[in-house]
Amino acid sequence: MVFFIVLTLLIIGGCAAASWWWATSRLSATESSAIYDLEEASDFCATRLPNEVNARLNRDRLQRMLLLHLELLRSAGMATYGGVDEIAMEAAASGETVVAHEDEAVDYVFRRLEETGDPVPVVDVVVVVDLSNQYLASIGALGPSIELELEDDGT
Repeated sequence: MVFFIVLTLLIIGGCAAASWWWATSRLSATESSAIYDLEEASDFCATRLPNEVNARLNRDRLQRMLLLHLELLRSAGMATYGGVDEIAMEAAASGETVVAHEDEAVDYVFRRLEETGDPVPVVDVVVVVDLSNQYLASIGALGPSIELELEDDGT
């Protein structure tokens, strides 16, 4: 009788240990994901805007600029709108290291705002993109920074 109790405890303990090992090994190999909350990002940026920029931007324009920045990251494969996001999946499938330069983000947001007839001073775009990057860093959505090597022509 004691033999069966010990055997049962060993089997249960072995199953528990195997389950724990399987779950922890899977989690350690899975990349973490950060959830971007537009309202939280807007609050984060709005409280940190300089007074001059805050006087020119209302909440809707701020959120529009944040969404445009997120749209750029999505097209580069660095963000997804969740679920099956074909644009982000296609960009991420290249397997290349993706670098998002702040100047590209400012140019993209500024250009898209001009296309929609919503002229915003460049300084406002620079400030909002910088604050957006700070928010992304605060939620753990940004990877490590890297040094870019200059090409022969200095670019």
